[in-house]
Amino acid sequence: MKENRSFPFLALSILLFLFLTQEHDPTYKISGNILDFFSGKGVGSGNISAMVVETGEKNTSYFSGNCFSIILSSNLDYSQNKFKIGILVNTSNKTGYSQLVIGIGSQAQQTQACSVKKYHFRGMAVDEGGKLIENGKIKVSVESYTNSTQFTNGIWEIEISPCLIPGEVYNFKFLIEGNGKRGFFSINRMAK
Repeated sequence: MKENRSFPFLALSILLFLFLTQEHDPTYKISGNILDFFSGKGVGSGNISAMVVETGEKNTSYFSGNCFSIILSSNLDYSQNKFKIGILVNTSNKTGYSQLVIGIGSQAQQTQACSVKKYHFRGMAVDEGGKLIENGKIKVSVESYTNSTQFTNGIWEIEISPCLIPGEVYNFKFLIEGNGKRGFFSINRMAK
């Protein structure tokens, strides 16, 4: 059982610099390399977005080659709270993500509300021996949201529209049943 859209980027060598523009208005500079997960080579050009998961503060920048640098301003001060920064990379045909946890002290309060978005998955159902599972049912779940549908000819396609916090990483779980067999796999995705 495989899902046809891969997430081939891996943000490596991430450096975080802090600039204080005012006492309570820190600005974070995040720099690093974006490499293809499978080849380790640079990915060309595209857009990179950084978001504070707890508050939704966000910035997007263009990158070229495998290096990126993005500035993110936030009302959260790393010397008082821990918080997450989600990093999302998009090119014309590939997408990937990374997530950082920075700061000290207590975890920052979650003030960003969830957002309902549609997630689409497609794949081919095969058993452990590589044989096609012709007909069956697929179920996807994330958090408390679930959807299921039937498939034929071994090709499955399913959508789910959960309310998730943008920038947070979630585990989408899949259960496939058919030809008297069951299979399970999961995929981590950053919420849009």
